[in-house]
Amino acid sequence: VFGCQGGTSNDLIMKALLRAARDGMQVINLSLGGPGGWRQDREARLADELAKNGTIIVAAMGNEGQMGLFEASSPGVAESAITVASTENEFRSNMYFTVDEKSLKAAHVDNEEEEDENRSHDEDDGGKDIEEEKEEEEDDRVNTKKTPEGKKPPRAILYLGDVDMNFSNTTLVAVSPGTSGKIAGDACKPITQDLTGKIALIRRGDCTFKIKIANAALAHASGVILMDNVPSTGFAADTEGATIKVRSITLDDGVYLLKTIQQQKKEKEGIKLVAGKGPKQVFNPNSGFLSTFSSMGPDSELNSKPDIAAPGGQIWSTFPINLGSYASLSGTSMATPYIVGCVGLYLEGLPNSDHSAKAIKTAFQNSAQPRKQQKGYNGYASVTQQGAGLLSMMDILSTKVVVTPSHISLNDTEHINSKQQITITNAGTTPLEYKVDVVSAAGLEPFDKKMMVEKNPLPIEAKASVKVSQTTVTVGPGSSSTVDLQFTGPNTDPTKFVIYSGYVRLTPAKVSPQSPVMHIPYMGMQGDFKKVDILDSSFGLRLFDARGRPIRLSPTDNAGGATGGHLTVGSDGSPAIPIGVSGTISGEIGIDLSTGTSEAEGDAAAGGRPRPGANGMKIVFRMVTASEILVLDLVSAEGQDPYQVKSYGLLKGGVARFVPRNDQLEGNAFQVMGWDGELLREDGTTESLMRDGNGRVKETYRLRISLLKHFGNPDNDLDFESHLSEPFSLGRTIPE
Repeated sequence: VFGCQGGTSNDLIMKALLRAARDGMQVINLSLGGPGGWRQDREARLADELAKNGTIIVAAMGNEGQMGLFEASSPGVAESAITVASTENEFRSNMYFTVDEKSLKAAHVDNEEEEDENRSHDEDDGGKDIEEEKEEEEDDRVNTKKTPEGKKPPRAILYLGDVDMNFSNTTLVAVSPGTSGKIAGDACKPITQDLTGKIALIRRGDCTFKIKIANAALAHASGVILMDNVPSTGFAADTEGATIKVRSITLDDGVYLLKTIQQQKKEKEGIKLVAGKGPKQVFNPNSGFLSTFSSMGPDSELNSKPDIAAPGGQIWSTFPINLGSYASLSGTSMATPYIVGCVGLYLEGLPNSDHSAKAIKTAFQNSAQPRKQQKGYNGYASVTQQGAGLLSMMDILSTKVVVTPSHISLNDTEHINSKQQITITNAGTTPLEYKVDVVSAAGLEPFDKKMMVEKNPLPIEAKASVKVSQTTVTVGPGSSSTVDLQFTGPNTDPTKFVIYSGYVRLTPAKVSPQSPVMHIPYMGMQGDFKKVDILDSSFGLRLFDARGRPIRLSPTDNAGGATGGHLTVGSDGSPAIPIGVSGTISGEIGIDLSTGTSEAEGDAAAGGRPRPGANGMKIVFRMVTASEILVLDLVSAEGQDPYQVKSYGLLKGGVARFVPRNDQLEGNAFQVMGWDGELLREDGTTESLMRDGNGRVKETYRLRISLLKHFGNPDNDLDFESHLSEPFSLGRTIPE
């Protein structure tokens, strides 16, 4: 569904899903996804329908792990989809290059100096095993294996990027002096030195990769090597449109090159590099931990996602031939095919088992093993990051025990599903005895002090109280037993809206492949989700003309500012100033909540995302969290209470449903809706304010945005959050 670059469209994905199912595919791999968070999203609903007909959908969770919680992508958010998080691979393989040591003076940064903190794990070096390397927290760069002459080989510098960078008749120079990995604005401004015949070593940060590369090209550099400015195992740079070759390396390796240049006193001349022969495999110090890029749940209704984890960080994979044929890639898109392959093994290895999507997900989650938090918390990482944990295929194929449900979504404090029951079914021939206990996982605070989504939430202690009806249970062959559970949220500040989670653990009296330790993940929010704001009020509701210029009144015309608030109602519960005929927002737009369609807007109301429009006014806003219903209408410029102002009607195109939250990624930082001056009449026809005949084009107006709160009732106007724009006049607006 993808071309050589860029993304793809929702309709193309859906057509591909339908065709694959029609062609008889039993399992579909979806290493893709987009902003979603709603099970009611079109692709998610299609995935659920296909699953009902026997097609197994395995989907990537997403790569927005550094954008905070509530980042479940679609169609992976579908209830029936097996949604996959990523863990780090045990090893990392990449193409590499070295410094040409023959051209160096005797005194230089050698491997002895770096050995203690920089050591690779070669397959044949006879060195320490992985666990010993983990305990010593050694890094992964230097090959400590000695040559027959007793010398260590040159340091292998692994890279991502162009494999055909030419080192002949070139040297490496640093654009900015010094050996620090952080230099403000490195290559962000035009480079004054002549880089003819040179490869530019440039630090990451402060401006885009494209600017740095373009400035190096204008200085006549033959190539660019970008070094990270924070510790990492590598990064991929956006080099689209680059006219010279580009590679990216780690901070560690970049500092090594900077020190070598300085100690060799070759700041102007530069040092020579040599291309490595084939890929190099090194130990990954983050092995087995969750990948930092792996997106975090839950979904927009606090349902648990992802479902399971698989290796997706630093995967040696095929690649376009002209880019080197192979590369080390990272992403939940790399983890998803592992689960797809395991589904195939399940279908073939257990031909008499239940092959429904629900049964397979249950089996996979039952046997998964939760991963520990890498830093900041001594225990399991949050269920919102890993679901049930890392897949264990051998246990899946061997065990005869099934536990349902395979995961528990507790919801928030006001809607908590506190009473739960798990059923243990033994399909084996011998009785099994289990110890039942509960282990908590790291809690996460989803919002910062300004109630914006925290991009990198720190793990905290957030232990729920769980009453277990029996701490030991015996399940006879061919029978089932139940265990009752009662959950109480942790003792955390409810205004922090902490996401807490953990695992109900079943430990057999004798652990074996036929009866492994089993885990049932649970997750909830401590706090009332309805109290979380949806719109970013600090950004507000901003208006722009078709050319992107801000629209405003002259200072003498401005009668008021943007405001936000809550609806006030009359004594009978109806709005003091009715919005529509029925007195409610949902009544005005005629939403059929069972189908997600609108009489006024047709299928557009089920679109799941506002539509920008080609011409006319652009309405821009940011959503901190998602909303099931979004409504925009035209209101009077008089009055400051957003629900005590006169409404002139609903904007054409002013309805959207199941709208995802915004983050700081390109293409999803803001919601943009277009308006051409048309209003919807009650009979579904439109009326244009741009016609001077009614005299209203010269009046001053504002726009009002109404967003249904989390778990809100669309028939209750009190459950909508509402904000007003700055005043404007269609006849007197001026560009800023």
